[in-house]
Amino acid sequence: GSERQMYGAFHYADCYAQEYAANQWLASQGKAVLSVNYRSGVGYGHDFRVCKNCMSVGAAEYQDVREAAVQLGRVNGVDPERIGIWGLSYGGLNAEQACARDSKLFKACVAISGIFNWVSSLRYSTDTGSGYDVDIEPVLPGGFRSLALGPEPAWAGPEWAARVKKLQALMLESSPAGHVQNLTSPMLLIHGDSDEEVAFQETLGAVRAVRALGRENVQAKVYPDEAHGLALYAHQL
Repeated sequence: GSERQMYGAFHYADCYAQEYAANQWLASQGKAVLSVNYRSGVGYGHDFRVCKNCMSVGAAEYQDVREAAVQLGRVNGVDPERIGIWGLSYGGLNAEQACARDSKLFKACVAISGIFNWVSSLRYSTDTGSGYDVDIEPVLPGGFRSLALGPEPAWAGPEWAARVKKLQALMLESSPAGHVQNLTSPMLLIHGDSDEEVAFQETLGAVRAVRALGRENVQAKVYPDEAHGLALYAHQL
């Protein structure tokens, strides 16, 4: 997540260090590289870090990414017709957002282990959190005390189903899936099929959604038995 990534050098976590190294390589090839500390990141206070209308409830952080690309295109020596975006996990989500929402601005997108649809993604609980009021059934994997269906105790009540429907509509609008009809730029999706954080089905769903529109501009690269951050050195290369 963005709260762990804002570190102005090689990160102490190996996954983020790899991303920093990739950006350094791009810069060494003469590319202008801009890493964005978007909302939900660190360094600008509590309200910036705990963004109330970010992620699945508004995707406000993507607007920071978009504005950064607009400003980058105004920099002397940068060709605004050759701006692309790449990222892993949360960055993969924003790369997919970029192609789905602003293909005219982002000419190519590479998303590694990214979320395509918040509605389906929040069906699963991981170490980075889960959704508790976003589906008709409890999140998976549930504990042995989980009910087969029905709301969490905190949300049980006569208005529960209507609340879930309203939240799912907002979650879809906040997802790349909600804007897939606008996804016309070439996009490469990279995912390990043993990802423990973002379900591999998110990448499959993105490809299927675009193909259903009769388009071939999205391709997927799958790494068997690979985890969320591409742990195998050969895959990193």
